[in-house]
Amino acid sequence: MMDEVRKITERDEYNGRSLCVKIDCKTRWYSTLEVIERAFEILPAINNVLSRYGTPLSPSEAVALERIRNILSPFKRAILALCKNEATLFHADRVFSLLMKDLDEMNVELSRILLESLKGEIRKRRTIHSSILAVLENYEYDFSLELEVGQERLSDDEILDNLADILDAREFVEDESSSLEMLSQAPTVSWDSIFNETSASSDSAGASSSGRAPSGRVQLNRELVLKSGGGRGPLLNTCLESLRAIPPKSVQAERDFSTVRHLLGENRARLKSTTLNDIFIIRKALQNQVL
Repeated sequence: MMDEVRKITERDEYNGRSLCVKIDCKTRWYSTLEVIERAFEILPAINNVLSRYGTPLSPSEAVALERIRNILSPFKRAILALCKNEATLFHADRVFSLLMKDLDEMNVELSRILLESLKGEIRKRRTIHSSILAVLENYEYDFSLELEVGQERLSDDEILDNLADILDAREFVEDESSSLEMLSQAPTVSWDSIFNETSASSDSAGASSSGRAPSGRVQLNRELVLKSGGGRGPLLNTCLESLRAIPPKSVQAERDFSTVRHLLGENRARLKSTTLNDIFIIRKALQNQVL
């Protein structure tokens, strides 16, 4: 039957090129969606073949398949955004906020099930660093994401303690800043603007004075003017740089697998057999991580 579908798709009145049904769902996080997308691409050819066997797809089955595709599409978009090299924990928050918004607006049983499952996974995986980074990027951050997924809002003391820990880890010592810069409101986020920088991301530390900065929590307390929307001094800039350097680790296996797949696809003919064997072993290991 697969061979028949491939032959039908070659005809000009169908796809004009040989295409087959995708049945492998074990290589990508969005493989199920790719299987469905291919099915829609060659659906007339599939129905042609199924009709010969007296089992064509009914209109209701086609509609159900389309609904599943529409619900899964935002997940693919989210994964591709998270796998970008420039993605940070801050971008991950943006991605998941948009993904939850998309699922909520669909308001069908499957989207509601997936939304609750997604919230549960975010609740388990999202760390305190994401919340602190959100505060440093925008001092008017209202902890709406934490509220939506069921995480507790951080207190100012918790934020200060963790910032002090970050500075201790960096063993950072810098001159005290004499000026604080004002932060403007973050722009509205959409799928097209996930990687647009906020005004906070381009702020500089400001001019430094000749005196040494007081250590840790005392200086952080001066700089972190959470309630009055103040500015950001050198210690907070250091914390911000540290937190921005953390990628969304939950998609690292997918990133690695994509790299290996690219190597095999683009450079396979130029690689030695021993190298290919090693890559296949790595690919298999990464595939298991993705699953």
